[in-house]
Amino acid sequence: MNPLRQTLPLLALSAAVVLAGCAAMSQEECRTADWGEQGMRDALDGYPRSRLADIREACAKAGVAPIESLYWNGWNAGIAHRIAVLERLECGHHALLHPGKRRTLGT
Repeated sequence: MNPLRQTLPLLALSAAVVLAGCAAMSQEECRTADWGEQGMRDALDGYPRSRLADIREACAKAGVAPIESLYWNGWNAGIAHRIAVLERLECGHHALLHPGKRRTLGT
């Protein structure tokens, strides 16, 4: 198979990720944001806590400041849910690899 043909999809995906990452939020999104929902979505999508700084910078261009307390309430709820889901997936993966052997969370 042609090596260029193998790398083109990866290059296209990389370009899409870079272009999507240019601004954390559009000006319209900043003006209409539900900050708790935004924080929850960011945590569920796996963004780090530093994401709020990117949002703050993007929204400053629209003259909007995120309501940080609402954002963090949402982010904390979202990250707790994400961790619980990942732990359940890990247990399920363990069960597939080791049938008949019980595993509790955290072991």
